[in-house]
Amino acid sequence: MIIKRLFPVIVCIFLFFCPAEGLSLQPGNISVFQLGSDRYFLAGTEYTMDALAFMEQNRAFVPVRYLALVCGLKDDEIIWDGATAKVTLTHNGRSLTMQVGNRMLDTCGTLLEAEAVPEAIGGRVYLPARQVAEFFDYQVSWDEATGAVLIYPPGGARPEPPGKIDLLLVNKAHPMPKDFHPGPLAVINNRQISQQIKSPLQNLLAAARDKGYLLTVNSGYRSYQDQNLIYSSRVKLYGRKSASFTVALPGHSEHQTGLAVGLKGSAAAYAWLEKNCWHYGFILRYPAGKQVVTGFAYEPWHYRYVGITVATFMHDKKISTLEEYASYIMLH
Repeated sequence: MIIKRLFPVIVCIFLFFCPAEGLSLQPGNISVFQLGSDRYFLAGTEYTMDALAFMEQNRAFVPVRYLALVCGLKDDEIIWDGATAKVTLTHNGRSLTMQVGNRMLDTCGTLLEAEAVPEAIGGRVYLPARQVAEFFDYQVSWDEATGAVLIYPPGGARPEPPGKIDLLLVNKAHPMPKDFHPGPLAVINNRQISQQIKSPLQNLLAAARDKGYLLTVNSGYRSYQDQNLIYSSRVKLYGRKSASFTVALPGHSEHQTGLAVGLKGSAAAYAWLEKNCWHYGFILRYPAGKQVVTGFAYEPWHYRYVGITVATFMHDKKISTLEEYASYIMLH
């Protein structure tokens, strides 16, 4: 569900330095970027980025290279100067230059004030996009219902946004259907997990071994019924109040997603894991000091797969919980 906003959305963008393969560089491109997603749509066809669109300070941020290309620019018309932290976009004899940390934009030799100060985060540059799109004769609209940024030629039909992005957030306030199943399952160390995370998890465990840390999977997918047995047993042993801080109610457990694992290891292994898990698409689901946010006590063994794009974004923005990430990108 997209959080409703009562203010005008100012669209912003960021530069990342790799080719945007598969883009159709045609006049009159129509494109859609969605907040909280690495997917975008160009002329009705879906593509994937290795970065996220998101909301910050009442502004929507999307990758600038893709924005520039859908506005008709070719790759060699996007120039980055690392020495001065400037990016210059040139097209049809017109140029627009922006600099990290500087609110002023240079438009064909005329200085204008940007809608926000460009930032450098995690090796990427973020800057206001409405001025870019309109400078190159494109319109930018915002679809609040789906959290989508719409870019299209002036006078053209406003593109239809795709369905909203659903973040699989499971906690005490966001239950799953009793019959939810993650789909195909795989097995690691005699534990079932979603097939989706088998390869990333194997890569993570191998990387730990290479550093001298032994980590083993001691919990994975649990059905609603499995979780009910565990919860009931814990209540009998410790009481409902105590159990609620360490075990999720059936239907409220991340293990039912198939994307969560319990990893057994030493204190040193856990320290390495917390520092490096994002490289492989995982996050520490219940970090220390975040019980008020997550609803659960610190669990150094509990890791959730969110994908490399999301995990990298959370790492770069220092977002430590999935709840805070959901709020950040306007999803809940």
